[in-house]
Amino acid sequence: MKMSKRSIGSLLIFVIILLVDFVSKKMALSVAPHTPWMGLFELGIVTPEDTNFVVMDPSSTLRVIHYATFIGPLLLIYFFLLSQMSKKQVFSYFQPWVTFWVVGLIGNIMDRMLYGSVLSWFTVKPFNCEWSVASLSVLVGVIGCVVQLVRHRKAVFQFYSKRKMTMTHPRFQTLYILKIIAISCFLAVSLLVFSYTFLKFYVFQFGIIIPKPILRVFLIEFGFIIAVFLGILLLMGLYYSSKIAGPLYAFEQFIERLKKGEDTTLILREDDDMKELESIAKTIKDHWKP
Repeated sequence: MKMSKRSIGSLLIFVIILLVDFVSKKMALSVAPHTPWMGLFELGIVTPEDTNFVVMDPSSTLRVIHYATFIGPLLLIYFFLLSQMSKKQVFSYFQPWVTFWVVGLIGNIMDRMLYGSVLSWFTVKPFNCEWSVASLSVLVGVIGCVVQLVRHRKAVFQFYSKRKMTMTHPRFQTLYILKIIAISCFLAVSLLVFSYTFLKFYVFQFGIIIPKPILRVFLIEFGFIIAVFLGILLLMGLYYSSKIAGPLYAFEQFIERLKKGEDTTLILREDDDMKELESIAKTIKDHWKP
């Protein structure tokens, strides 16, 4: 699939902002807090109190694992949106702003992974606002998305009024989604059994006793993460199944109209799959004998 210029530009923005945010915070760690700069700003890390990350510290390691699990669903949603927005001109305007928003969120999540809190390293003195590159990126992304939504509100409304994500083939789409969910649940249960038994029994062989409250928290968080992934898969399954079921339903209706002797043409939606049905329908129409 050929990527559009906006998609490539959005990915470049993603990488650049993530690197600049990470490097700027590392550099700010060496600057004394509240260092005046240009009269209007103060430089230096103002949060958190303890910015020393030790990878062997159990609490730090657990924090990394905890927050890293949320980056996966966020990236999954981001790349899904990026691929879909590139297919429609009106939504392509949102790509860079969504990128600013998402990369800012990921930058702040990485702060919580590495330092236990979101880092802010420059303060705007007149407003006493503490910022970082990631925080500014989120702000720019939100403002940009709102501006684009206001500018293109008519086109966005027309798109969603024409295309509604409904079940045109309930039986097919339900089975399609259930198969995806079933496979995902099987993998989730396998991971849960392995992780839980590893923590409770295998680690116990080395004399490490994990308290029951920690195991309980592990099970709750594991269930929450799986629920998030299943929710995303459910929505994606509905979306992708509609791109298959829609053309099939339209083709069935086309045949029914031909049977009634109507002069009809099959025209699928712009982003539907199975576009070859249009040429098949034309061939059938040319050779149709009532």
